[in-house]
Amino acid sequence: MVIEKILKITSEPHKVKSSYGTWAITADCKFISEESKKEWNYPSKVFYFWSKKRAIEFIDKEEKMDKMTALAKFLKVEKEELQKEEYTHDGLEVYSCGNKEYAIGTDEEADEAAKENIKESAWAFNAPFLANYTDLPEEVFICMQDKCENSNDAVLKLIERSEDGFDGFVEEAISADGRGHFLSSYDGEENEEGEYYIYRIN
Repeated sequence: MVIEKILKITSEPHKVKSSYGTWAITADCKFISEESKKEWNYPSKVFYFWSKKRAIEFIDKEEKMDKMTALAKFLKVEKEELQKEEYTHDGLEVYSCGNKEYAIGTDEEADEAAKENIKESAWAFNAPFLANYTDLPEEVFICMQDKCENSNDAVLKLIERSEDGFDGFVEEAISADGRGHFLSSYDGEENEEGEYYIYRIN
């Protein structure tokens, strides 16, 4: 069996005179044999479409990287060196490369993951930040934080009673520290590759 894989789109949609379609794009292609792993390169294959919209949709689909491809590109390694883990990190997919682990997701997924992390660790925010957001005395949170995780539900209730609620708290927290602070337990950094955001977690 031979599998065709588009490697790189090399032209924008352009009008042509062809019985195959009125719009065309060119791509560098590679054919791979599943049995022998032998490869054949075809640097100038042409794809035809009956509308410019379809051609653009095709380009968007082919140029969109999956998460493993994006992470491999970011780390400058081969995809075969990555292993997808069965667990997630606040909902983000986790991949390991040797003894290092990375969480990766789209912008929307990263927002949700950061929100979940903040929800689980509201008790650990410093008292002045909590007091400023809720308009309550710092002493309230200092006393509650002595109970550590056991005070989390109570802290969340106070946050939710504030004018902008929990969603507003999440926005302020991310604005102040960035998503990497909540999602990267290794260095607190957020990295970007294509449409994905990457966080080292160990």
